[in-house]
Amino acid sequence: MEDFIEKNPIDRIMMICLACGYFNEGTTGNCEKCGLPLAPFPAAPPFLEGQLSTLRNSAQKVILGQISIEDFEGVLERFENRLKEVSSFLETLAVPEEMRLDLLPELTVGSEGLRLHQEALQAMRDYVSSRNLGVLQEGLGKAEKANEKINEAMQLNWKSFLNWKEMTEDLLAQYLPGSPT
Repeated sequence: MEDFIEKNPIDRIMMICLACGYFNEGTTGNCEKCGLPLAPFPAAPPFLEGQLSTLRNSAQKVILGQISIEDFEGVLERFENRLKEVSSFLETLAVPEEMRLDLLPELTVGSEGLRLHQEALQAMRDYVSSRNLGVLQEGLGKAEKANEKINEAMQLNWKSFLNWKEMTEDLLAQYLPGSPT
């Protein structure tokens, strides 16, 4: 899966690594962070589940005593750092004025997903200090809802991309007859 996010539509395309979630410049090669190959453009909209699975597995392991509370805090810290990276990227995202209205739904839904992830992390940090399983379950529930919002935003992004691709191909066909589309 890959998700294209335009920072500057003329010279900069970004792709999210499926393995680690890092925003990479360009659309080919290997991830700049983890080194794994970047996936080719998919035929269907992307779906993220990895971070949520990591949170679920880590929560289960800390409950069962298979990892320490400190290890669980480390998982939460890495997740929080990743959220900060994504939030920072989105804050600096330069959306051309003519695209702003089209992108508003996906940016709004995605922002809601990020907000819910932050609330989920706070609840899980509260669990660390209280050891209250209800608080941990609340955090995991919020993380599930957050993940649903992020995936919804990615589906909206997918639809936007396909619409722009179709419009570009139509324009090319209209103004440059014989151009490959």
